[in-house]
Amino acid sequence: MAGPLSGLIVQPLIGVLADRSTSRWGRRRPFMLAGCTICAIAILQLGWARTISGWFGGGDGFAIAIAVWSIYLIDFSINAVMSTDRALVVDTLPPSQQEDGGAWAGRMFGLGSVTGFFVCVGARKGSRDGLVRDTC
Repeated sequence: MAGPLSGLIVQPLIGVLADRSTSRWGRRRPFMLAGCTICAIAILQLGWARTISGWFGGGDGFAIAIAVWSIYLIDFSINAVMSTDRALVVDTLPPSQQEDGGAWAGRMFGLGSVTGFFVCVGARKGSRDGLVRDTC
């Protein structure tokens, strides 16, 4: 459910906000930075959901709610970064190079996804207590 919602809500919303942005860092870059920051925090929150739940006296149900919230944050923030990245390619490259720029951006997205998968698999194999096996 997070994927369709983020595509339906986040990409158009971030697009409109970025188009109207007058930041000194550019129209797209602040949204990319915010999305990356939110994603990093949400990934940490996902990994520590059980511990965070314990800090507030919650049980397994609260830990699951934190994990689900984290997954939504990760999906929404990644969509924000990807939509601003695509727009940044169009904004910064001349029309003759936009096709190649978009292709290279797609390659880098794919490479990042494959790398992330293998990092997760490697962490899973090295996990002694089974925590990583439950999350990857």
